[in-house]
Amino acid sequence: MTDLSTTNLKRLLDQAAPGPWRARVNYTDQIHDAAGDYLGIMHDRNTRLAAAAPQLADELLRMREALHDLSEVWEAVSICPFRTPAEQQLAAAVVAHIDEILGDHDV
Repeated sequence: MTDLSTTNLKRLLDQAAPGPWRARVNYTDQIHDAAGDYLGIMHDRNTRLAAAAPQLADELLRMREALHDLSEVWEAVSICPFRTPAEQQLAAAVVAHIDEILGDHDV
């Protein structure tokens, strides 16, 4: 299985050709970087997905960071002595759900 850890995604993005990548209109089996340099050839239906890969990885990293930040906010609510037990329990449930979504991606 592909390593989709945060560390590996950042490494892959750092090593990737500059984007945005795009599938060529006239040659739908080719993919080129932002400068127009040829990156490779593949079957047409895969070219558009491959061209979007850097943006998808960036979006995934952005969402992981946002969820991590949100989890920290709810964690503070879950232990705040000025919150009702119901608020603390709800906040703890939100934290648990966010942690489940994030999984172990070394954020």
